[in-house]
Amino acid sequence: MTFLEHLEELRKRIFWSFTVLIGAVIPAWFFSKELYNILAQPVTQFLPEGKKLAFTSLTAPFMLYIKVSFLAALFFTSPFIFFQIWMFGVLAFGLSEIFKIPLRRALIISFLFWAIKSLLYIGITMLSMRFMG
Repeated sequence: MTFLEHLEELRKRIFWSFTVLIGAVIPAWFFSKELYNILAQPVTQFLPEGKKLAFTSLTAPFMLYIKVSFLAALFFTSPFIFFQIWMFGVLAFGLSEIFKIPLRRALIISFLFWAIKSLLYIGITMLSMRFMG
């Protein structure tokens, strides 16, 4: 492939990834309040009775729901985005089977690392909230 063909392939992959991501933000917006309640539940369960989390600026509630819906959409579309990255690497760089196997292993290991890190973060957050509450 020539340099311009590589750029065209990259443009196509980025366009589809961005389109799917924006397409997922719209439905996630309708569930952003429920998603926020699920995400805030580990913290709010340790607040004193009658207390709730406070916003510090006028636009904070709106921006919070936008961020929650964007992150939910990013979470649910990440397999498609990773597939687009994988296909660009395979097609644009012409990876042979010798290079695909270690790359697959690295992707699996990095996913497991991310999953373990997330679970540990949740556990440490729960322990610190119990300690502080």
